[in-house]
Amino acid sequence: MEDIQTYQIELQGQVDESDFNTMTPLQSQVIQTDKVTTQLTFRTDQSGLIGLLRHLHARGFVLLSINHTS
Repeated sequence: MEDIQTYQIELQGQVDESDFNTMTPLQSQVIQTDKVTTQLTFRTDQSGLIGLLRHLHARGFVLLSINHTS
């Protein structure tokens, strides 16, 4: 199993990709957005994912789902 994986995180609300990447330790790609949710994709290892989740929580983002993709 590789250390670096791709994760999709769905957040409540709209997120601007450039603003989000400025304040977040990992760079993301917005892959889907609508008026209610934003879906982001990240490539990181498991410890990076845990750090990212803590960062998102501290910034007040509401996490709707976290998925590992192949």
